[in-house]
Amino acid sequence: RANLPLTVPEYILLNIASACILSLLTLALSRQLVFAPLGAVAGFFLPGLYLHRKQARHLAAFQQQLPDVLTLVVGSLRSGYGMTIAMDAVAKQMPPPASEEFGRVVREIGLGASTPQALSSLVRRIRSDDLDLVVTAITIQYEIGGNLATILDSISGTIRERVRLKGQLRALTAQQSMQRYILTALPFALGGIIYILNPKYMLGLFTPGLTLIIPIGAIVSIVLGSLVMRKLSAIEV
Repeated sequence: RANLPLTVPEYILLNIASACILSLLTLALSRQLVFAPLGAVAGFFLPGLYLHRKQARHLAAFQQQLPDVLTLVVGSLRSGYGMTIAMDAVAKQMPPPASEEFGRVVREIGLGASTPQALSSLVRRIRSDDLDLVVTAITIQYEIGGNLATILDSISGTIRERVRLKGQLRALTAQQSMQRYILTALPFALGGIIYILNPKYMLGLFTPGLTLIIPIGAIVSIVLGSLVMRKLSAIEV
């Protein structure tokens, strides 16, 4: 889904290596053993954050290209070509990631899979409601027949309108998203500055005992606040 050439064992080893490196780096910079486990936890989840970010970007780029993909497919179908030839044209003429994903679909068909099966695999890789709608229309057409070019042309218009509305919503919620990023990062940045200026003062919060409730409660509150602000600014189309 992120279009990364990594196997599961390689990804697990990457998580472990990241945890070890960040733990040692935190220990070397702070020279306090109490921060080493925090660095290890952050390092273990760091590749996962990158992976999810990569998946989101891959999905967003594909959804932006989907209306143009449908236009190319409709043009090929109206010219008399079959669905496989139309998808091969997408793989050859469209830029990534659409070309890469439909190239995989064409290869699966060449290896013996049916067109609905290959498109179902595409939907598993690209979790897009718009793509699911397109694949459902193609699957139904394969079962009962009909003018697929007209159906896909109508779906393309609907998807273009949704993409336009999503772009407007992103512009309207950009300020709220930026505020969420700033308010989430500000306490950590301020804590780092205070630690650089006066390490003994900052380390007093991390001494064993009831004082540990303060940083733990602060981190939990920051995470919950960020999630609430994200939920408030998320508008589904």
